[in-house]
Amino acid sequence: MKNKEKESNFEQIKKIILQKAKENGACQSEYRRALKSTNITEICQILKDNFNWGCCHGVITSEFIEQFKDDFAINEIFVNTNVVKGFVIASGSATVWASDSATVWASGSATVRAFDSATVWASGSATVRASDSATVWASGSAYVNCNTTIECKISDHAIIRRTDTNIIQFCDGTMKFEKI
Repeated sequence: MKNKEKESNFEQIKKIILQKAKENGACQSEYRRALKSTNITEICQILKDNFNWGCCHGVITSEFIEQFKDDFAINEIFVNTNVVKGFVIASGSATVWASDSATVWASGSATVRAFDSATVWASGSATVRASDSATVWASGSAYVNCNTTIECKISDHAIIRRTDTNIIQFCDGTMKFEKI
């Protein structure tokens, strides 16, 4: 029964992924790769290889990961949890700690604390505190608090505060700062 249930979950997961990928214009080669997948490990590897695109285009969502959390957890894909390794979606008002080789997609008002060589994509009003050799990409109204050794790429209304130099960086020329 357990094996049949897992097989059934795989077919359901694959169907959802293919539908969302098609609706959002996935590239043909990755779509074909997903179409040819024969087990949960293969389909999860495709999700991990395309994690940023999948999160940006709604193929991978916190609700979807939560719905099949056991299947995804075995393959190192998580939602709103601390990780050392694997891929995480931090959404809502979750606080997530990521270290080593973790990759995190943060949205809403999520807070991510990234260490070591973790990679974080932040959007919405997410807050990221990064140290060591973490890499951060921020857009929307995201806020990044880090030192100058952290590689950060920002767009839209995102802000970086470099704690070691007490410098604030932003890319939107319409922002106004007031001293209080």
